[in-house]
Amino acid sequence: MLNVAQIRNRMGITQKEFAKRVGVTPLAIANWEKGVTPRDRHIKSIIELAHSHNVRVGDEKLPSDELLELKKELKDMLYKTEMAVLTLNNISIKLKNYLD
Repeated sequence: MLNVAQIRNRMGITQKEFAKRVGVTPLAIANWEKGVTPRDRHIKSIIELAHSHNVRVGDEKLPSDELLELKKELKDMLYKTEMAVLTLNNISIKLKNYLD
């Protein structure tokens, strides 16, 4: 779980300032620090804010929508790689036949 209080304390800023930078109310920050889980889009903002202040986040997890996008990109890359390998194999076979 994302420890918002720890991140904020490491940054050395108040709940009000942290809330302003993340784009939420100070009440949301107080709730997060009490254990309410931030929404995915806020988790991303918190991690980016922490990184911009060189604060390491212990349990860094990407939001689910970003994970889905990365999964799609990886799937596309794998498909393109498979097509490239098949093309190279066909070229290799043709060259071998031509040279034999």
